[in-house]
Amino acid sequence: MGHVRTGGLLTLLCLAAGCGGGGGDAHPDPEAIPIDSLDWATPTEQDDFRSTPGYDETMAWLERLEAATPHVAIHTFGESALGRPMKLAVVSKEQVPTPAAAHASGKPVVLIINGNHPGEICGKDATLILLRELLVEQKLPGVLEQVILLVVPVYNIDGHERMGNSRINQDGPEKGMGFRTTATGMDLNRDFLKLDTVEAQALMGAVIAEWDPHLVIDNHTTDGDRHQYHLAYGLDTSPRSDVGVAAWTEAVIDHAAARMEEAGRPVAPYVYPKDWKDPANGMAGGWGSARFSTGYVALRDRSSILIEAHSYLPYQTRVEATRDFLAFILEYVADDPAALTGAVAAADEQVVKDNKVVLRVKRNEEHSRPFTYRTYASERVMGEASGVPILVHSEEPISMEVQLFDRMEVDLEMEMPAGYLVPRQYPEFVEILQLHGFELQRLARATTVPVEMVRILEAEYRKEPYQGRQTADVREWAMETMEREFPAGTYWLPLDQPSPKVAAFLLEPMSPDSFFAWGFMSRIMERKEWFSDFVMEPIAQQMMQADPALAEEFEKALADDEELRGNPHGRLEFFYRKTEHADPDWRLHPVGRVMEGLPEGTALEPVE
Repeated sequence: MGHVRTGGLLTLLCLAAGCGGGGGDAHPDPEAIPIDSLDWATPTEQDDFRSTPGYDETMAWLERLEAATPHVAIHTFGESALGRPMKLAVVSKEQVPTPAAAHASGKPVVLIINGNHPGEICGKDATLILLRELLVEQKLPGVLEQVILLVVPVYNIDGHERMGNSRINQDGPEKGMGFRTTATGMDLNRDFLKLDTVEAQALMGAVIAEWDPHLVIDNHTTDGDRHQYHLAYGLDTSPRSDVGVAAWTEAVIDHAAARMEEAGRPVAPYVYPKDWKDPANGMAGGWGSARFSTGYVALRDRSSILIEAHSYLPYQTRVEATRDFLAFILEYVADDPAALTGAVAAADEQVVKDNKVVLRVKRNEEHSRPFTYRTYASERVMGEASGVPILVHSEEPISMEVQLFDRMEVDLEMEMPAGYLVPRQYPEFVEILQLHGFELQRLARATTVPVEMVRILEAEYRKEPYQGRQTADVREWAMETMEREFPAGTYWLPLDQPSPKVAAFLLEPMSPDSFFAWGFMSRIMERKEWFSDFVMEPIAQQMMQADPALAEEFEKALADDEELRGNPHGRLEFFYRKTEHADPDWRLHPVGRVMEGLPEGTALEPVE
């Protein structure tokens, strides 16, 4: 995995709290520069939307805005893999230099992330225009009064500065288009849980976990199907999301979508054809994995919105559509800020009452609803180069009545334990959990604890690396209850703290985004000891003679399992697993689920 720097964590949290290193430490004199006396056209506007500015030019514009108004403070919250400073702009009516000040205000905190994928950069330019309108032109006055706005101008800075023309399916910008991945070849929008990258560690530890935004908006650009919509929106309303927060998110989307339609900018949910050769066969949608921004934020029981401007539209249209959609969302938040903060507060209470977490969801392929898909007429034309028919669109707009498959259902749900015991030999797990905002302690002495532990019976590994890891899907498992001695130094993670579902997603191996699923501990599946058949055969015979019940169990296993009957070594393995020679921890997931809490009198010490 990427190196998790514990010392860096402390520095990041310090910076987030406003204790040094950023422009947000000194509050500018509001009279220093008359804000209405300057030209505040953004760099992309100055170039008629042909280009998007580099990172230094982007930050220079923002720093000039910070110097001109007391309503902007810029903080450094980390650095990229190539050492570039990562910046966060805090925009508010009253100065909120720290997350604690933001929380104390009672106002909703909204985070806008731009440049997650830097080739899809219209969100950055849209946000700069929106900030000018809020602070210079004094549009949408309620937003500044009622909302604390956090802006990451560019998240993947190194990818942003690798400028070229990386997206062949996209109409502009002609100059400044960045590259999707980081300097280490990682996709940041697959790293919201495992935190392999220094960029994700910084964003999580110093922004999301510290500022705890009520709403996170992640700006992107589509790359695929051709349609009439100016942008698509994605939100997680799957069963793992809090019902109240999901309802609020749907309501704000309904508002923004209606306003966009009035403005002549149609929008639609982020869906894709079930059959890319023929959209008439239906569309699919409904959720994103917790490795993505929207899925992760929903796991924290906060509202999340993905914006996907349509790649085939001109760059100016994409920027303006994103700006409008952001404005309509913020307008809705400002009109009734208590609706959002109340939904989040209720979600925090509900997760304690429910005491359950949905680890897996699946799309109901039998259930669909009517959906009007606004696209363009097309035909299939034989490709001279490809040698197969290719879908070619005309400029004739059409509406297709199709079925949309977007109902998500529970595939695996579990009861939340009181906490987890994490082996001391996995300190990297602890550092990642801390970055997500969790506090842990350690056992001061060896302690025997009743626990549940997962025995992984079958896991399927991806053949090709994915995000630099060999990922695994747990197909079969067994839950084993035992009393187990955990040595001094074992980490204790109680779940009576915020965002407990995030901890469960990382520590339950059946989760598609667990440490195990991401290949952090594949070694527990490796067998290190073996037996010879000629040694095991007489031992197996002796075991059956000494224990008739075992012999009966073996005969039943043979009767029930045709594969076992035809596997001589597997038959002997049946007996070997019941001997003292077999490793009891083979395929045993090493994290202990503590259902009722630690035994009374358990001695704990802080994690330094």
